[in-house]
Amino acid sequence: MLNMEKTTEQVILEVAREQFVKNGYAATRTEDIARQANVTKAMVHYYFRTKEKLFEEIVQQIFSKSLTKFSRAFNTEGEIWEKIEKIVRAYIDLLLEEPDIPSFVMYELSQKREAFIAEIQKRGSQLPNIAAFLGQIQLEIDRGNWHKTSAVQVVMSILSMTVFPFMAKPIFSTVAGIPDEAFRMLMEERKTFIVEFLKMALIKRV
Repeated sequence: MLNMEKTTEQVILEVAREQFVKNGYAATRTEDIARQANVTKAMVHYYFRTKEKLFEEIVQQIFSKSLTKFSRAFNTEGEIWEKIEKIVRAYIDLLLEEPDIPSFVMYELSQKREAFIAEIQKRGSQLPNIAAFLGQIQLEIDRGNWHKTSAVQVVMSILSMTVFPFMAKPIFSTVAGIPDEAFRMLMEERKTFIVEFLKMALIKRV
């Protein structure tokens, strides 16, 4: 009986994750989750009480997985280019696995839902150490190894170059006609492309 209950709960979670990530909190209905999970609405409430509680569980799963990967990459020891490469690979690997996460996070933040923002804030200790990374970038600039620029702009560029293709994937697939497998190959190539592009843009040549 316990195994059956655990399996049912897991099915509900998997369906709810798909619905919330695809449609956002406001547009997701408990009835739709129950129907797709092949359970009753009462069963969904039995396990998770409310839609809000179910949403919180999904958000916790997403942040636990993503923040762990990002923090590990940002906090790694080593020289700056090794760290940048690890950050780029961590982001792209995660988004190849979970391509809807950026749109989901941006949508929920745009709704300014207090519960969603609070979930991010309470995970402060798990957030990547961006301040240390900024300091490492600034050191390269101060030493004259890199062109004079803004460390914040460099970090923003790294994040935008990794995240934007996944947010724009519908454009690539519909307008440019790029199939999923070709897109995946492009993203694998992008791991190297971004690092090499940044090196050409930032490193001073003698």
